Amino acid sequence: MCGCFSSESDPPSQAADAGADCDADSASCPLLGKLRVALIDDEDGSGISGVDITITGPDGSTQPTGSDGKVVFTSLHPGGYTAQHGSACVSAASGSATVSAGATADIELRVRHTHAAITIKSLEYSAHNVVEKDTTGNFTAPEWLKGRAPADQSPVAYARKKNVAFKATFEVTTKPCRPETVAVRGAAAFGPANLEWEGNVSVGPGDAEVTLSLTSKQPLADEVGFFDASDIGWEMNPAARGWAPAGTSRHTLYVTLGNPSGSPNYWTLLDISCRAAAGKKTEDDFVKASFTPYAGKLGTGNGFKRLRDGQELTYYKMGGSTPSAGVFACSDLLSRADGTGRCGAWARFLVAMHEVHGVTSSAVFGVVPIDAPYLIVRNCDFVGPGKLAVPLTHEGDVDCKKKGGIPGQGKDNPQFLFGDHALVRHGTGIYDPSYGVGPIANQRLWEDGGIAGIGDGIVIITYDGDRHYIPQKCSPGFIKFTLGAMDTLATVAAKFGVPSAKDLYDHPYNAALRGLRAKPGDVKPGDLVLIPRAIASKLTVLRIA
Repeated sequence: MCGCFSSESDPPSQAADAGADCDADSASCPLLGKLRVALIDDEDGSGISGVDITITGPDGSTQPTGSDGKVVFTSLHPGGYTAQHGSACVSAASGSATVSAGATADIELRVRHTHAAITIKSLEYSAHNVVEKDTTGNFTAPEWLKGRAPADQSPVAYARKKNVAFKATFEVTTKPCRPETVAVRGAAAFGPANLEWEGNVSVGPGDAEVTLSLTSKQPLADEVGFFDASDIGWEMNPAARGWAPAGTSRHTLYVTLGNPSGSPNYWTLLDISCRAAAGKKTEDDFVKASFTPYAGKLGTGNGFKRLRDGQELTYYKMGGSTPSAGVFACSDLLSRADGTGRCGAWARFLVAMHEVHGVTSSAVFGVVPIDAPYLIVRNCDFVGPGKLAVPLTHEGDVDCKKKGGIPGQGKDNPQFLFGDHALVRHGTGIYDPSYGVGPIANQRLWEDGGIAGIGDGIVIITYDGDRHYIPQKCSPGFIKFTLGAMDTLATVAAKFGVPSAKDLYDHPYNAALRGLRAKPGDVKPGDLVLIPRAIASKLTVLRIA
Protein backbone atom coordinates (compact mmCIF):
# COMPACT_ATOMS: atom_id res chain seq x y z
CA MET A 1 0.00 0.00 0.00
CA CYS A 2 1.18 3.45 -0.73
CA GLY A 3 -0.90 4.88 2.14
CA CYS A 4 -1.99 7.93 0.28
CA PHE A 5 -5.64 7.61 1.45
CA SER A 6 -4.97 7.27 5.17
CA SER A 7 -7.26 9.43 7.40
CA GLU A 8 -4.91 11.21 9.72
CA SER A 9 -6.30 12.41 13.02
CA ASP A 10 -4.90 15.45 14.79
CA PRO A 11 -7.14 15.54 17.88
CA PRO A 12 -9.02 17.52 18.92
CA SER A 13 -9.35 18.76 15.31
CA GLN A 14 -11.67 17.01 12.91
CA ALA A 15 -9.88 15.05 10.12
CA ALA A 16 -11.62 14.62 6.76
CA ASP A 17 -10.68 12.27 3.84
CA ALA A 18 -11.40 14.08 0.63
CA GLY A 19 -9.28 11.90 -1.74
CA ALA A 20 -10.61 9.93 -4.69
CA ASP A 21 -11.06 6.13 -4.35
CA CYS A 22 -7.95 5.13 -6.31
CA ASP A 23 -6.41 1.65 -6.15
CA ALA A 24 -3.90 1.64 -3.32
CA ASP A 25 -1.55 -0.74 -5.17
CA SER A 26 -1.72 1.23 -8.39
CA ALA A 27 1.38 2.96 -9.59
CA SER A 28 -0.95 5.78 -10.61
CA CYS A 29 -1.89 6.56 -6.99
CA PRO A 30 -1.05 10.28 -6.69
CA LEU A 31 0.77 11.94 -3.82
CA LEU A 32 -1.82 13.82 -1.77
CA GLY A 33 -1.80 16.62 0.83
CA LYS A 34 -3.77 18.08 3.69
CA LEU A 35 -5.69 21.36 4.40
CA ARG A 36 -6.19 22.56 7.97
CA VAL A 37 -8.92 25.19 8.48
CA ALA A 38 -9.27 27.14 11.73
CA LEU A 39 -12.43 29.16 12.60
CA ILE A 40 -11.35 31.88 15.04
CA ASP A 41 -13.45 34.30 17.08
CA ASP A 42 -11.87 37.63 16.18
CA GLU A 43 -13.10 39.22 19.39
CA ASP A 44 -11.17 36.99 21.80
CA GLY A 45 -9.02 34.67 19.63
CA SER A 46 -10.81 31.47 20.69
CA GLY A 47 -11.72 28.63 18.30
CA ILE A 48 -15.39 28.15 17.41
CA SER A 49 -16.57 24.55 17.47
CA GLY A 50 -19.37 22.75 15.71
CA VAL A 51 -19.48 24.90 12.59
CA ASP A 52 -19.52 23.30 9.16
CA ILE A 53 -16.54 24.19 6.92
CA THR A 54 -16.85 23.65 3.18
CA ILE A 55 -13.80 23.44 0.91
CA THR A 56 -13.81 23.65 -2.87
CA GLY A 57 -10.97 22.97 -5.31
CA PRO A 58 -9.67 19.79 -6.98
CA ASP A 59 -11.62 18.01 -4.24
CA GLY A 60 -14.65 19.16 -2.22
CA SER A 61 -15.87 18.34 1.26
CA THR A 62 -17.85 19.69 4.24
CA GLN A 63 -16.95 18.84 7.83
CA PRO A 64 -17.58 20.47 11.25
CA THR A 65 -14.89 22.10 13.36
CA GLY A 66 -13.68 20.31 16.46
CA SER A 67 -13.60 21.56 20.03
CA ASP A 68 -10.58 23.70 19.24
CA GLY A 69 -12.31 25.28 16.25
CA LYS A 70 -10.23 23.40 13.64
CA VAL A 71 -10.83 20.75 11.01
CA VAL A 72 -8.17 18.92 8.89
CA PHE A 73 -9.08 17.72 5.42
CA THR A 74 -6.75 14.86 4.29
CA SER A 75 -6.04 12.99 1.06
CA LEU A 76 -6.49 16.08 -1.05
CA HIS A 77 -5.24 16.35 -4.58
CA PRO A 78 -2.74 19.15 -4.91
CA GLY A 79 -4.04 22.51 -6.10
CA GLY A 80 -5.81 25.68 -5.02
CA TYR A 81 -8.58 25.41 -2.38
CA THR A 82 -11.09 27.83 -0.91
CA ALA A 83 -12.72 27.38 2.50
CA GLN A 84 -15.81 29.05 3.96
CA HIS A 85 -18.13 28.41 6.89
CA GLY A 86 -21.87 27.77 6.86
CA SER A 87 -23.04 29.48 10.07
CA ALA A 88 -25.50 32.34 10.29
CA CYS A 89 -24.31 33.03 13.83
CA VAL A 90 -20.99 34.50 12.78
CA SER A 91 -19.87 36.95 10.16
CA ALA A 92 -19.15 35.72 6.63
CA ALA A 93 -15.54 34.74 5.91
CA SER A 94 -13.61 32.77 3.31
CA GLY A 95 -9.96 31.97 2.70
CA SER A 96 -7.72 30.30 0.12
CA ALA A 97 -4.58 28.17 0.17
CA THR A 98 -2.61 25.88 -2.14
CA VAL A 99 -2.33 22.23 -1.13
CA SER A 100 0.96 20.50 -2.05
CA ALA A 101 1.66 16.78 -2.11
CA GLY A 102 2.90 15.49 1.22
CA ALA A 103 2.29 18.82 3.01
CA THR A 104 -0.35 20.51 5.14
CA ALA A 105 -1.71 23.91 4.09
CA ASP A 106 -3.51 26.26 6.50
CA ILE A 107 -6.47 28.59 6.18
CA GLU A 108 -7.61 30.77 9.08
CA LEU A 109 -11.11 32.20 9.02
CA ARG A 110 -11.47 35.05 11.50
CA VAL A 111 -15.09 35.87 12.27
CA ARG A 112 -17.27 37.67 14.77
CA HIS A 113 -20.35 36.29 16.45
CA THR A 114 -23.69 37.88 15.63
CA HIS A 115 -24.61 39.79 18.80
CA ALA A 116 -27.93 41.29 19.72
CA ALA A 117 -28.91 44.75 18.56
CA ILE A 118 -31.83 46.52 20.23
CA THR A 119 -33.55 49.90 19.92
CA ILE A 120 -35.96 51.66 22.24
CA LYS A 121 -39.61 50.90 21.44
CA SER A 122 -41.73 52.21 24.32
CA LEU A 123 -41.66 53.74 27.80
CA GLU A 124 -44.31 53.09 30.42
CA TYR A 125 -43.77 55.46 33.35
CA SER A 126 -44.27 54.62 37.02
CA ALA A 127 -44.32 56.49 40.35
CA HIS A 128 -45.48 59.59 38.45
CA ASN A 129 -48.54 61.84 38.68
CA VAL A 130 -50.74 60.71 35.81
CA VAL A 131 -51.88 63.60 33.62
CA GLU A 132 -55.63 64.04 33.07
CA LYS A 133 -56.61 65.03 29.53
CA ASP A 134 -58.76 68.03 30.48
CA THR A 135 -61.84 66.13 31.77
CA THR A 136 -61.74 63.39 29.11
CA GLY A 137 -59.78 60.84 31.16
CA ASN A 138 -56.19 60.03 32.01
CA PHE A 139 -53.47 59.62 29.44
CA THR A 140 -52.71 55.91 29.13
CA ALA A 141 -49.50 53.91 28.99
CA PRO A 142 -47.16 53.58 27.27
CA GLU A 143 -46.59 57.30 27.47
CA TRP A 144 -43.98 57.13 24.72
CA LEU A 145 -44.17 54.81 21.71
CA LYS A 146 -41.77 54.62 18.79
CA GLY A 147 -43.35 55.76 15.55
CA ARG A 148 -46.18 57.66 17.19
CA ALA A 149 -46.49 61.30 16.10
CA PRO A 150 -44.83 63.73 18.55
CA ALA A 151 -48.15 65.48 19.22
CA ASP A 152 -49.71 62.14 20.18
CA GLN A 153 -47.12 61.16 22.78
CA SER A 154 -48.47 61.38 26.32
CA PRO A 155 -47.14 64.02 28.72
CA VAL A 156 -45.67 62.93 32.05
CA ALA A 157 -45.60 64.78 35.37
CA TYR A 158 -43.36 64.32 38.42
CA ALA A 159 -42.95 66.42 41.53
CA ARG A 160 -39.56 68.07 41.89
CA LYS A 161 -36.71 66.08 43.50
CA LYS A 162 -38.27 62.78 42.37
CA ASN A 163 -36.51 60.02 40.48
CA VAL A 164 -37.94 59.17 37.08
CA ALA A 165 -38.90 55.51 36.64
CA PHE A 166 -40.36 53.51 33.79
CA LYS A 167 -40.61 50.13 32.14
CA ALA A 168 -38.51 50.32 28.98
CA THR A 169 -39.26 47.98 26.08
CA PHE A 170 -36.64 47.46 23.39
CA GLU A 171 -37.20 46.01 19.96
CA VAL A 172 -34.66 43.29 19.01
CA THR A 173 -33.43 44.40 15.60
CA THR A 174 -30.67 41.76 15.35
CA LYS A 175 -31.13 38.42 17.04
CA PRO A 176 -28.06 36.91 18.69
CA CYS A 177 -27.05 33.35 17.80
CA ARG A 178 -27.02 32.49 21.49
CA PRO A 179 -28.50 34.07 24.67
CA GLU A 180 -26.49 36.99 25.96
CA THR A 181 -26.71 39.88 28.40
CA VAL A 182 -27.11 43.33 26.91
CA ALA A 183 -26.30 46.36 29.05
CA VAL A 184 -28.45 49.42 28.35
CA ARG A 185 -28.17 53.00 29.45
CA GLY A 186 -30.02 56.24 28.82
CA ALA A 187 -29.14 59.85 29.54
CA ALA A 188 -31.01 63.16 29.34
CA ALA A 189 -30.71 66.69 30.69
CA PHE A 190 -33.82 68.19 32.28
CA GLY A 191 -32.72 71.70 33.12
CA PRO A 192 -29.99 71.55 35.78
CA ALA A 193 -30.63 67.83 36.38
CA ASN A 194 -28.66 65.32 34.32
CA LEU A 195 -30.47 62.00 34.61
CA GLU A 196 -29.02 58.57 33.84
CA TRP A 197 -30.60 55.14 33.67
CA GLU A 198 -28.63 51.88 33.64
CA GLY A 199 -29.64 48.21 33.54
CA ASN A 200 -29.14 44.78 31.97
CA VAL A 201 -31.46 42.60 29.97
CA SER A 202 -31.10 39.06 28.60
CA VAL A 203 -31.66 38.69 24.85
CA GLY A 204 -32.14 35.28 23.25
CA PRO A 205 -32.26 34.06 19.63
CA GLY A 206 -36.05 33.91 19.69
CA ASP A 207 -36.77 37.29 21.27
CA ALA A 208 -38.63 39.95 19.27
CA GLU A 209 -38.55 42.46 22.13
CA VAL A 210 -37.25 42.66 25.69
CA THR A 211 -38.32 44.73 28.70
CA LEU A 212 -36.67 45.98 31.87
CA SER A 213 -37.54 48.40 34.66
CA LEU A 214 -35.29 51.42 35.13
CA THR A 215 -35.10 54.22 37.68
CA SER A 216 -32.94 57.29 37.20
CA LYS A 217 -29.79 57.34 39.30
CA GLN A 218 -30.36 61.04 40.00
CA PRO A 219 -33.53 62.95 41.02
CA LEU A 220 -35.09 65.83 39.15
CA ALA A 221 -33.99 69.32 40.17
CA ASP A 222 -35.46 71.09 43.18
CA GLU A 223 -37.54 73.47 41.06
CA VAL A 224 -40.55 73.68 38.80
CA GLY A 225 -39.80 72.73 35.21
CA PHE A 226 -41.21 72.30 31.72
CA PHE A 227 -39.38 70.19 29.14
CA ASP A 228 -40.60 69.40 25.64
CA ALA A 229 -37.29 69.07 23.84
CA SER A 230 -35.19 66.88 26.15
CA ASP A 231 -34.23 63.66 24.40
CA ILE A 232 -33.33 60.50 26.27
CA GLY A 233 -30.44 59.08 24.28
CA TRP A 234 -30.21 55.28 24.54
CA GLU A 235 -27.19 53.02 24.14
CA MET A 236 -26.67 49.25 24.23
CA ASN A 237 -23.67 47.06 24.96
CA PRO A 238 -24.22 43.39 23.94
CA ALA A 239 -22.02 40.86 25.72
CA ALA A 240 -19.67 43.62 26.86
CA ARG A 241 -18.50 44.15 23.26
CA GLY A 242 -18.85 47.94 23.30
CA TRP A 243 -21.48 50.65 23.42
CA ALA A 244 -23.60 51.51 20.40
CA PRO A 245 -26.66 53.76 19.81
CA ALA A 246 -30.07 52.26 20.67
CA GLY A 247 -32.47 55.05 19.69
CA THR A 248 -33.93 58.21 21.17
CA SER A 249 -37.17 58.99 23.00
CA ARG A 250 -38.73 62.40 23.52
CA HIS A 251 -41.93 63.71 25.03
CA THR A 252 -43.17 66.43 27.37
CA LEU A 253 -42.20 66.30 31.04
CA TYR A 254 -43.78 68.59 33.64
CA VAL A 255 -42.02 69.05 36.97
CA THR A 256 -44.33 70.38 39.66
CA LEU A 257 -43.69 72.07 42.98
CA GLY A 258 -45.35 69.15 44.80
CA ASN A 259 -47.77 66.29 44.29
CA PRO A 260 -51.33 67.21 43.27
CA SER A 261 -53.80 67.75 46.08
CA GLY A 262 -57.45 68.66 45.66
CA SER A 263 -57.66 68.73 41.87
CA PRO A 264 -57.24 66.29 39.00
CA ASN A 265 -53.87 66.71 37.32
CA TYR A 266 -55.33 68.62 34.38
CA TRP A 267 -53.08 68.92 31.34
CA THR A 268 -53.81 72.56 30.48
CA LEU A 269 -53.23 73.67 34.09
CA LEU A 270 -49.89 71.87 34.19
CA ASP A 271 -48.81 73.41 30.92
CA ILE A 272 -49.68 77.00 31.85
CA SER A 273 -48.12 76.83 35.31
CA CYS A 274 -44.97 74.82 34.59
CA ARG A 275 -44.05 76.98 31.61
CA ALA A 276 -44.63 80.23 33.50
CA ALA A 277 -43.03 79.21 36.81
CA ALA A 278 -40.09 77.20 35.47
CA GLY A 279 -37.14 77.54 37.84
CA LYS A 280 -39.21 78.59 40.87
CA LYS A 281 -38.56 76.83 44.18
CA THR A 282 -40.90 78.40 46.75
CA GLU A 283 -44.68 78.51 46.96
CA ASP A 284 -44.91 82.30 46.87
CA ASP A 285 -42.60 82.60 43.87
CA PHE A 286 -44.50 79.84 42.10
CA VAL A 287 -47.92 81.41 42.73
CA LYS A 288 -46.84 84.82 41.46
CA ALA A 289 -44.93 83.52 38.45
CA SER A 290 -47.62 81.08 37.36
CA PHE A 291 -50.16 83.92 37.23
CA THR A 292 -48.16 86.11 34.84
CA PRO A 293 -49.61 84.58 31.64
CA TYR A 294 -53.15 85.59 32.64
CA ALA A 295 -52.42 89.24 31.89
CA GLY A 296 -51.32 88.31 28.37
CA LYS A 297 -54.45 86.34 27.46
CA LEU A 298 -56.95 89.20 27.56
CA GLY A 299 -59.10 90.14 24.61
CA THR A 300 -60.85 88.25 21.85
CA GLY A 301 -58.61 85.71 20.15
CA ASN A 302 -55.88 85.96 22.78
CA GLY A 303 -57.18 83.47 25.36
CA PHE A 304 -55.55 80.35 26.70
CA LYS A 305 -55.94 77.38 24.38
CA ARG A 306 -57.23 74.14 25.86
CA LEU A 307 -54.59 71.56 25.02
CA ARG A 308 -56.80 68.61 24.21
CA ASP A 309 -58.56 70.38 21.33
CA GLY A 310 -57.15 73.91 20.90
CA GLN A 311 -60.41 75.57 22.01
CA GLU A 312 -59.92 79.13 23.27
CA LEU A 313 -60.92 79.61 26.91
CA THR A 314 -62.98 82.75 27.49
CA TYR A 315 -64.75 84.83 30.11
CA TYR A 316 -68.39 85.64 29.34
CA LYS A 317 -67.90 84.86 25.66
CA MET A 318 -71.53 85.67 24.79
CA GLY A 319 -71.82 88.74 27.00
CA GLY A 320 -75.21 88.87 28.71
CA SER A 321 -76.29 85.76 26.76
CA THR A 322 -73.64 83.62 28.42
CA PRO A 323 -75.36 80.60 30.03
CA SER A 324 -76.11 80.73 33.73
CA ALA A 325 -75.49 77.01 34.37
CA GLY A 326 -72.42 74.85 33.84
CA VAL A 327 -70.10 77.86 33.80
CA PHE A 328 -68.86 78.06 37.41
CA ALA A 329 -66.30 75.24 37.81
CA CYS A 330 -62.80 74.67 36.51
CA SER A 331 -64.07 71.47 34.91
CA ASP A 332 -66.69 73.54 33.05
CA LEU A 333 -64.00 75.60 31.34
CA LEU A 334 -62.13 72.44 30.42
CA SER A 335 -65.17 70.49 29.20
CA ARG A 336 -67.56 72.95 27.54
CA ALA A 337 -67.51 72.91 23.74
CA ASP A 338 -67.41 76.74 23.69
CA GLY A 339 -64.72 76.95 26.42
CA THR A 340 -66.41 79.80 28.27
CA GLY A 341 -67.06 80.40 31.93
CA ARG A 342 -68.04 83.03 34.45
CA CYS A 343 -65.89 84.49 37.22
CA GLY A 344 -66.43 81.48 39.49
CA ALA A 345 -65.04 79.15 36.84
CA TRP A 346 -61.96 81.30 36.33
CA ALA A 347 -61.33 81.66 40.08
CA ARG A 348 -61.58 77.89 40.54
CA PHE A 349 -59.40 77.40 37.45
CA LEU A 350 -56.63 79.36 39.17
CA VAL A 351 -57.04 77.54 42.49
CA ALA A 352 -56.99 74.17 40.69
CA MET A 353 -53.81 75.25 38.90
CA HIS A 354 -52.21 75.78 42.30
CA GLU A 355 -53.55 72.46 43.56
CA VAL A 356 -51.92 70.40 40.80
CA HIS A 357 -48.66 71.62 42.36
CA GLY A 358 -49.77 70.69 45.87
CA VAL A 359 -50.48 74.31 46.86
CA THR A 360 -53.65 74.28 48.95
CA SER A 361 -53.49 77.68 50.64
CA SER A 362 -55.33 79.55 47.85
CA ALA A 363 -59.07 80.11 48.25
CA VAL A 364 -61.95 81.47 46.21
CA PHE A 365 -63.99 84.27 47.78
CA GLY A 366 -66.82 86.42 46.51
CA VAL A 367 -67.51 90.13 46.84
CA VAL A 368 -70.91 91.87 46.63
CA PRO A 369 -71.93 95.54 46.83
CA ILE A 370 -72.67 96.72 50.34
CA ASP A 371 -75.50 99.14 49.54
CA ALA A 372 -76.72 98.25 46.04
CA PRO A 373 -77.67 95.08 44.18
CA TYR A 374 -75.08 95.34 41.44
CA LEU A 375 -71.44 96.22 40.85
CA ILE A 376 -70.25 97.78 37.58
CA VAL A 377 -66.93 96.72 36.09
CA ARG A 378 -64.92 99.37 34.31
CA ASN A 379 -65.41 101.13 32.01
CA CYS A 380 -68.36 103.49 31.82
CA ASP A 381 -68.79 107.26 31.72
CA PHE A 382 -70.71 109.10 34.43
CA VAL A 383 -71.75 112.28 32.62
CA GLY A 384 -72.13 115.32 34.87
CA PRO A 385 -73.54 115.16 38.42
CA GLY A 386 -76.52 113.03 37.34
CA LYS A 387 -80.21 113.92 37.33
CA LEU A 388 -81.57 111.30 39.70
CA ALA A 389 -81.92 111.50 43.45
CA VAL A 390 -78.82 110.79 45.52
CA PRO A 391 -77.04 108.55 45.94
CA LEU A 392 -77.87 106.61 42.72
CA THR A 393 -77.69 109.77 40.67
CA HIS A 394 -77.17 108.57 37.10
CA GLU A 395 -79.51 106.84 34.66
CA GLY A 396 -78.25 103.79 32.83
CA ASP A 397 -77.53 104.29 29.14
CA VAL A 398 -78.47 107.97 29.48
CA ASP A 399 -75.87 109.73 31.63
CA CYS A 400 -74.14 106.48 32.63
CA LYS A 401 -72.75 105.13 29.35
CA LYS A 402 -70.85 101.90 28.81
CA LYS A 403 -67.65 102.28 26.86
CA GLY A 404 -64.81 99.93 25.93
CA GLY A 405 -64.23 97.97 29.09
CA ILE A 406 -61.44 96.08 30.73
CA PRO A 407 -60.86 93.03 28.51
CA GLY A 408 -61.37 89.63 30.08
CA GLN A 409 -59.90 86.24 29.33
CA GLY A 410 -60.28 85.76 25.57
CA LYS A 411 -62.98 88.46 25.32
CA ASP A 412 -62.76 92.17 24.51
CA ASN A 413 -65.94 93.25 26.27
CA PRO A 414 -67.29 90.65 28.63
CA GLN A 415 -70.42 91.37 30.67
CA PHE A 416 -69.82 94.29 33.04
CA LEU A 417 -72.76 94.27 35.45
CA PHE A 418 -72.79 91.64 38.20
CA GLY A 419 -74.46 90.86 41.48
CA ASP A 420 -71.13 89.49 42.74
CA HIS A 421 -67.62 88.66 41.59
CA ALA A 422 -65.26 85.80 42.42
CA LEU A 423 -61.63 86.42 43.37
CA VAL A 424 -58.77 84.34 44.74
CA ARG A 425 -56.87 85.06 47.92
CA HIS A 426 -53.36 83.75 48.63
CA GLY A 427 -50.64 84.89 51.01
CA THR A 428 -49.08 86.83 48.13
CA GLY A 429 -52.21 88.93 47.52
CA ILE A 430 -55.58 89.06 45.79
CA TYR A 431 -55.94 87.70 42.25
CA ASP A 432 -58.67 88.35 39.70
CA PRO A 433 -58.07 85.71 37.03
CA SER A 434 -61.13 86.74 34.98
CA TYR A 435 -59.36 90.01 34.15
CA GLY A 436 -55.74 88.91 34.58
CA VAL A 437 -55.14 91.23 37.55
CA GLY A 438 -52.90 90.36 40.50
CA PRO A 439 -51.38 90.06 42.91
CA ILE A 440 -53.00 93.08 44.57
CA ALA A 441 -52.26 93.99 48.17
CA ASN A 442 -55.82 94.76 49.28
CA GLN A 443 -59.43 94.97 48.19
CA ARG A 444 -59.46 98.78 47.84
CA LEU A 445 -56.67 98.68 45.28
CA TRP A 446 -58.54 96.01 43.35
CA GLU A 447 -61.73 98.10 43.41
CA ASP A 448 -59.81 101.16 42.18
CA GLY A 449 -58.57 99.25 39.19
CA GLY A 450 -61.65 97.24 38.33
CA ILE A 451 -64.88 98.73 39.66
CA ALA A 452 -66.61 101.66 37.95
CA GLY A 453 -69.47 101.91 40.39
CA ILE A 454 -72.62 100.32 41.78
CA GLY A 455 -76.26 100.34 40.71
CA ASP A 456 -79.82 99.07 40.88
CA GLY A 457 -82.25 97.78 38.29
CA ILE A 458 -81.39 96.47 34.82
CA VAL A 459 -81.50 97.94 31.31
CA ILE A 460 -80.66 95.66 28.37
CA ILE A 461 -78.35 97.17 25.75
CA THR A 462 -76.34 95.90 22.81
CA TYR A 463 -72.62 96.56 22.85
CA ASP A 464 -69.91 95.20 20.59
CA GLY A 465 -72.43 92.82 19.05
CA ASP A 466 -73.47 91.22 22.36
CA ARG A 467 -76.34 91.71 24.75
CA HIS A 468 -75.26 93.54 27.90
CA TYR A 469 -76.86 94.82 31.08
CA ILE A 470 -76.50 98.29 32.58
CA PRO A 471 -78.15 99.56 35.81
CA GLN A 472 -81.32 101.64 35.59
CA LYS A 473 -79.73 103.96 38.15
CA CYS A 474 -76.16 104.00 39.30
CA SER A 475 -73.38 105.84 41.08
CA PRO A 476 -69.57 105.85 41.16
CA GLY A 477 -69.96 104.30 44.60
CA PHE A 478 -70.81 104.90 48.23
CA ILE A 479 -71.79 103.19 51.46
CA LYS A 480 -74.31 104.14 54.10
CA PHE A 481 -72.86 104.65 57.60
CA THR A 482 -74.87 105.11 60.77
CA LEU A 483 -73.08 107.09 63.48
CA GLY A 484 -72.38 105.26 66.70
CA ALA A 485 -72.23 106.61 70.23
CA MET A 486 -68.54 107.46 70.00
CA ASP A 487 -68.53 108.67 66.38
CA THR A 488 -68.07 112.19 65.09
CA LEU A 489 -67.81 113.29 61.47
CA ALA A 490 -64.09 113.80 62.10
CA THR A 491 -63.58 110.22 63.30
CA VAL A 492 -65.68 108.87 60.45
CA ALA A 493 -63.74 110.94 57.92
CA ALA A 494 -60.47 109.60 59.32
CA LYS A 495 -61.79 106.02 59.30
CA PHE A 496 -62.60 106.09 55.60
CA GLY A 497 -59.79 108.34 54.38
CA VAL A 498 -61.89 111.46 53.73
CA PRO A 499 -59.68 114.60 53.99
CA SER A 500 -61.89 116.32 56.58
CA ALA A 501 -65.24 116.27 58.34
CA LYS A 502 -66.25 119.33 56.29
CA ASP A 503 -65.55 117.52 53.01
CA LEU A 504 -67.82 114.73 54.14
CA TYR A 505 -70.55 117.09 55.42
CA ASP A 506 -70.51 119.28 52.27
CA HIS A 507 -70.65 116.46 49.74
CA PRO A 508 -73.87 116.44 47.62
CA TYR A 509 -74.66 112.92 48.83
CA ASN A 510 -75.16 114.31 52.37
CA ALA A 511 -77.78 116.98 51.58
CA ALA A 512 -80.24 115.21 53.85
CA LEU A 513 -77.75 115.32 56.72
CA ARG A 514 -77.19 119.04 56.23
CA GLY A 515 -80.93 119.60 56.34
CA LEU A 516 -81.00 117.79 59.68
CA ARG A 517 -77.85 119.24 61.29
CA ALA A 518 -76.76 122.83 60.86
CA LYS A 519 -73.02 122.13 61.07
CA PRO A 520 -70.65 119.12 61.16
CA GLY A 521 -70.30 119.23 64.91
CA ASP A 522 -74.03 118.89 65.45
CA VAL A 523 -74.32 115.30 64.24
CA LYS A 524 -75.68 112.72 66.68
CA PRO A 525 -75.58 108.96 67.14
CA GLY A 526 -78.02 107.32 64.77
CA ASP A 527 -77.54 109.90 62.01
CA LEU A 528 -77.06 108.44 58.53
CA VAL A 529 -73.95 109.56 56.66
CA LEU A 530 -73.21 108.60 53.03
CA ILE A 531 -69.52 107.93 52.42
CA PRO A 532 -68.74 108.77 48.77
CA ARG A 533 -66.12 106.58 47.20
CA ALA A 534 -64.77 109.52 45.21
CA ILE A 535 -63.38 111.26 48.32
CA ALA A 536 -62.79 108.29 50.65
CA SER A 537 -59.39 106.72 49.99
CA LYS A 538 -59.90 103.87 52.48
CA LEU A 539 -63.46 102.97 51.53
CA THR A 540 -64.47 99.68 49.94
CA VAL A 541 -67.94 99.63 48.42
CA LEU A 542 -67.98 95.82 48.29
CA ARG A 543 -68.00 93.27 51.08
CA ILE A 544 -66.93 89.66 51.21
CA ALA A 545 -69.94 87.46 50.58
